[in-house]
Amino acid sequence: MRVDKLTVFYLQQIILGELVPQDPNDEPAEKLPEKIMEGLDIQNLTKRKPRKSNGKK
Repeated sequence: MRVDKLTVFYLQQIILGELVPQDPNDEPAEKLPEKIMEGLDIQNLTKRKPRKSNGKK
């Protein structure tokens, strides 16, 4: 039971950004999804690739 409480405590600390000192020069987390989307090749994601056959039926 104690481990569960510690796990919840550490997860809360991580989510609140209190586990490690925060750098005020870091960009806000709200910009992370934008950066991820910029790095994705959307056209490549929408193309269906044929499945490889493993020879079994």
